[in-house]
Amino acid sequence: MRGGTGGIGIEIDGKRYEKRFVLRYPEKGSNWNDRLLVGAHGGAGGLSRSRSGNIIDTGETALDDLIGEHALDQGYAYASVDRDGIGGTREGRAVTYAFTEAVRERLRKVYGKHPVRTYLAGFSAGGAIARYAAEDTSPRYDGIVIIAGGSGDAMPLLERQAQMAVLWPDVDPVKNPDLPT
Repeated sequence: MRGGTGGIGIEIDGKRYEKRFVLRYPEKGSNWNDRLLVGAHGGAGGLSRSRSGNIIDTGETALDDLIGEHALDQGYAYASVDRDGIGGTREGRAVTYAFTEAVRERLRKVYGKHPVRTYLAGFSAGGAIARYAAEDTSPRYDGIVIIAGGSGDAMPLLERQAQMAVLWPDVDPVKNPDLPT
């Protein structure tokens, strides 16, 4: 496997984004099947923290370890970008589009040609990005898979989260250890 992780600067409509990314591709060009799979991970990306504030995970690996490794084993190039604070939104789709084009160009430099086919797999909030991409009247992907898509309920979810935030002090198990489960 070649590739790895790094940082990328993406500019969209005059706004600059500095994002972490993962790119994996077969070591030998003869092992590449001329296809690219872009993974749109779940959540908003960035670091996941426990209730106590400790870092427990990073959101940009939500697809990379399982799906990315499988794709690489099948001869695909695999890439994902950490949207870090931008969830399953149209802005997230724009970042994913710009990142996809940057990766396509990188593969052209590595193998001397662009991918013949480019696919998008969206998981959870990344599923919303995949849905937005599938609804786009100017398709950018040859195929799109939504895996447990989320964020279709953004407004009710925000309302529900606001209500939970108001109620949380009454049920917080740290502050109320004697409450029944």
